[in-house]
Amino acid sequence: MLPALLEPLGNLTILIVEDDPVALDLLRIPLERRCRKILTAKKGEVGLKHFKNNVIDIVITDVNLEGKIDGIAV
Repeated sequence: MLPALLEPLGNLTILIVEDDPVALDLLRIPLERRCRKILTAKKGEVGLKHFKNNVIDIVITDVNLEGKIDGIAV
């Protein structure tokens, strides 16, 4: 039953903005198995650039990010 629930993820592009490499991998690795495309960024500025240059279905972001733009601004 669980695989059937995850089928809709197959058409999604997800952007993950996370500056902690362990947390980033914990999000990225399982989603890569199911989603069409996963984009990642460690800084808000890079995440915003990905968002402007790609069609993103879902954004997962940390609130406290290094750099000039935090997760709320993204």
